[in-house]
Amino acid sequence: MMCLSFLLLYFNPMFNVVAVLLAGSTEALRAAAPPLRRPSTRVLSSAADDDGLVVSPARTMAQALRQLWETVARYDEVSLADPMDDATAIVFPECAPLRSNRIWAAFFEHLECCKDVCDRFGTKVVAMPSADGEDRALVVRRVRGQRGDEEEEDDDDDWELSPELAAKLRGLDDEEPVPEAAFFKEDDDDDDAPDNEILAVSRRWVDAIVSGAGVCPFSVNADNAGLPVGKVRYEISRAADAESAYAAYWHEVDLIQTTDVKALSTTLLVLADRRWAYNLEEFETLGTTLAQALEGKGLGFEEDLQLVFFHPAYAFRDGRERAGSDGAANFARRSPYPMVNILRTKQVRDAQRSLPTALVYAQNEATLADIGADLLGDMLHKRDWSPIDGRRVDRKAIEVLRIAQDLMRQSDAAANK
Repeated sequence: MMCLSFLLLYFNPMFNVVAVLLAGSTEALRAAAPPLRRPSTRVLSSAADDDGLVVSPARTMAQALRQLWETVARYDEVSLADPMDDATAIVFPECAPLRSNRIWAAFFEHLECCKDVCDRFGTKVVAMPSADGEDRALVVRRVRGQRGDEEEEDDDDDWELSPELAAKLRGLDDEEPVPEAAFFKEDDDDDDAPDNEILAVSRRWVDAIVSGAGVCPFSVNADNAGLPVGKVRYEISRAADAESAYAAYWHEVDLIQTTDVKALSTTLLVLADRRWAYNLEEFETLGTTLAQALEGKGLGFEEDLQLVFFHPAYAFRDGRERAGSDGAANFARRSPYPMVNILRTKQVRDAQRSLPTALVYAQNEATLADIGADLLGDMLHKRDWSPIDGRRVDRKAIEVLRIAQDLMRQSDAAANK
């Protein structure tokens, strides 16, 4: 539990997602593809056999989604050019939730939402439901005409661009992406930074801002947080596309669902590729699709998980409009790299029952305003928070932090009985 307080003032998903089934309608799920041919001996394995059949060992929805996205992510530009790499069929004999018609339909509704931010999924690669006796199954395959140089030609001249427009588009391709905030380093190239450096920067930020400034009342330090206090996990992902980011995310969800709370309280998934840092809107769209999976009318992960998103250019919103981008309060959610904070719902609800939302928000605003937006921006730009090393908040003197400390002590005592 990195930042339970953020859930109290958490911005809702940025857009209302209208879920449309991947195949086009609910009826498409019933009009399934031909049954899959099973191997004579079925062994639970995540690897495909010679016929491209994967008998998944997944037992939970998180494991099933991880399996799917790891399969989809393998359909990169190289494999798409391989004429022999046509399709992969995944069977889920052990995944009880997928036997529910409602969950099965919600599964494909979620995939439809994900297409909004994917590079290949939904255009070059699709996932279709298939019949396999009593087991749920799907087929991941490339779209016809998406085999690299073998792509089918379109004879419709209406699709041709004028020379002038084509030249403009080429010019745009040559331009460097424009950062969304002035505090990006001019020579910033996190693609070349080693994981240990990205981890060290992330931990320094958590220790100085999230914990040291008391932005999250339930963060003890960079390593410990939560109700009860448990370990904070940092995972550095180099995912350069949404397909790989989804695979990394569901791996972390699976891990947090299958690990004791004291051993793993919360996870910070750090998306280190510059694609996410330099495109706030795309990161927000990715976040919207992750939040959609939490909804009760969808896959229902909200009973287990809550999410908070951090980004270097984050700005709180008033309704659908951004709040002022220069306000010090924005630095409660401005991180050195884009991050997805995966929280346990029980911890969030325990905190919400005892900690008034308005009190948390007001305290964060006052604390960050005292530091000042200029200094906060300069520290984030330099990734150096040493100027506030001696300014850690007094948790006994501030009401919201004192309440949080009492809650953590009580929760730890109950957990150790």
